Amino acid sequence: MSFLALAPELQAAAEPVVASWWNAGRIAGLVFAFGVIGLGFRLILLARSRSRSQPPASSDAPDPASNETQARKLGWFAGLSAGTQMVMGLSLVLIAYHIAAWVSPLHWFPLQLPSDRWWVVFLLSGIGIGGSLLAERLERD
Repeated sequence: MSFLALAPELQAAAEPVVASWWNAGRIAGLVFAFGVIGLGFRLILLARSRSRSQPPASSDAPDPASNETQARKLGWFAGLSAGTQMVMGLSLVLIAYHIAAWVSPLHWFPLQLPSDRWWVVFLLSGIGIGGSLLAERLERD
């Protein structure tokens, strides 16, 4: 039966696939995280374009038809200021970066919070978004 025994260098190759580090859950986590990072960057770019395209206060009022078209495309997000959109985009990038760091090997992302402190990332993002929404609300009133 010694012919069934594997050499030590072949032992790792004979282990089941589920024992490998890369399983479907980790790959799905990375794909999700990178997708959310892309969405966050899209929100940041949208906020930058909105802040640059705002007409000066001394010019005439913008065309209401174009505002309605833009509001239909963006939904509730169009009513937010460029600053709040920027904070939301940065928060999404921060959260997704840490998700990607937690599901990948440690040496890929040297800057990360430990995964047992996941709540800190979400709490800080929530405080940032909540503070921005509160400041926007106080500014409107």
